[in-house]
Amino acid sequence: MSVMVLSLHSSQCRQSDADVLQMDEVLERDPDALERRAEFSFCGQLTPLQSAVYRNHTVCVNFLIKKGANVNAVTGTGHHTALYIAIYRKYLNMVEILLEKGASTKSHLAPYTNAEKQLICESWYFHLAVTFEFLDIAKKLVEYGSNTEDFDKHTGNQILHAAEIAAAKPSPEVLLLALQYGPSIGERSVAREGVRAQGSSLVLCTVGNKWSLTSDVKVEKLKLVWTLLSKFGHSFWCTDNKGRNVQKVLERKRTKNSNINLPDSIFVDLLDFLEALMFNPLSLQDLCRIAVRSRLGQGAHQKINSIGSIPQTVQSFLKYELL
Repeated sequence: MSVMVLSLHSSQCRQSDADVLQMDEVLERDPDALERRAEFSFCGQLTPLQSAVYRNHTVCVNFLIKKGANVNAVTGTGHHTALYIAIYRKYLNMVEILLEKGASTKSHLAPYTNAEKQLICESWYFHLAVTFEFLDIAKKLVEYGSNTEDFDKHTGNQILHAAEIAAAKPSPEVLLLALQYGPSIGERSVAREGVRAQGSSLVLCTVGNKWSLTSDVKVEKLKLVWTLLSKFGHSFWCTDNKGRNVQKVLERKRTKNSNINLPDSIFVDLLDFLEALMFNPLSLQDLCRIAVRSRLGQGAHQKINSIGSIPQTVQSFLKYELL
């Protein structure tokens, strides 16, 4: 007969002084309760700290951390941490607390494996924030040294860089951040299990299988994304495994418009915009910026700060703070 394990922190908690006092009294009698996991519908078994993070109980989180709770403990399934929960729940305040208290951003989440112990999914915190388009959280993770240059393995054999995830949304603001802190074009190689990245062209990611433009706002976002990719030197002439570049893919989607339900005028507008990007060369300044960042290699965005005494405006330009 199984015994129900009660958590030090529960759904009945309201962050009151009485709740904190009760937790303190329990810990006096049973110090092990601080890390004891209890059943939870989200991510299996959670520690009291993870439970408090899930419910956005900042008072309880601060109390538990002060008592010595492990901010990097994993859930009962072994896949998630308090930081993962805070990001998933979109709690910027909680992300800030955990990072300030020592939550690690450098180690990725424990991988999911199937019965044959084959890796089927793993995720970096920065990529998780990008996936959900949580810009402020992504910025905070960058500030604390989160891994932005590695690849993230999703379900199946897809190995994606953060920029590929953002480009497929499309999300211009998040994409800019991912491009600023991601690897340069020449470094986009996959060292994970020798598997080639899916959608090797970021431009092609913008019109992938899940391509969906249901409003004028999304159309304008797509244009911004294409402009960003152009500024970062990504080729609009790369082809997919069927030999089609982004223009050909878009034309094909136009012929299958019944599945997308967009006015033909939108396709005409997008194709005209795309043609202008494809045939108008970048300025010498833009080409120099791409060359400098490529030469700096891994961590280019951070290295720019250490380049001799160059004007602040030039630094900002190289960082794409000035587009």
